Amino acid sequence: MLKTSRRQFERTSVDIAVSYSIEGAGVSETARAIDLSGGGVRISSVKQLAQGAHIVLDFHLPKTEGAIVAHGRLVMSFFDGKSKEYSHGVAFTQIAQTHQEAIVEFIRQTGRAQL
Repeated sequence: MLKTSRRQFERTSVDIAVSYSIEGAGVSETARAIDLSGGGVRISSVKQLAQGAHIVLDFHLPKTEGAIVAHGRLVMSFFDGKSKEYSHGVAFTQIAQTHQEAIVEFIRQTGRAQL
């Protein structure tokens, strides 16, 4: 039997500063994006967040202009004993097509640079 990937987008490891807030809370926090794809992001934070929470993310891709703004839902959250921070998997629920395309292109270029 062939194993198929559930992932629609390629992903890459990153180290990008991210601002985020819980939808409706209005308080902005900071985190680091550590894994990125066109469909979502994994962030590392000192804050524990509830799985299922809806958040708004704001970040800049390296060597690009303009902020990426995306709404997402926490689909995974755990404490990483090695980094002593919480790791949160966020699936994008609302992102401008141009922002998603910029992420996909960034990942394509990053992959090409690593070859």
